[in-house]
Amino acid sequence: MLTGVISEKEALASIDLKVVLLFGGSLTLAKALDTTGAGELIADKIVGLLGADPNPTILLLVIFIVICMILLPILFPFYP
Repeated sequence: MLTGVISEKEALASIDLKVVLLFGGSLTLAKALDTTGAGELIADKIVGLLGADPNPTILLLVIFIVICMILLPILFPFYP
């Protein structure tokens, strides 16, 4: 125990594997979007649709929808 709060074994046992895999998968997806240029393409399309100075609420909503459209087929590949 370094701080006296929790032991190393307790800390390792409390980590959920799904969170680790989700984090690793999102980093891989981010790297793929950056390497292929798809991230820049998506950003250019969003800025082209909303204009140079969009409402922050609408921009956040559009980004959320785009992320859902990208991630849902990856997370649920066999969903009808």
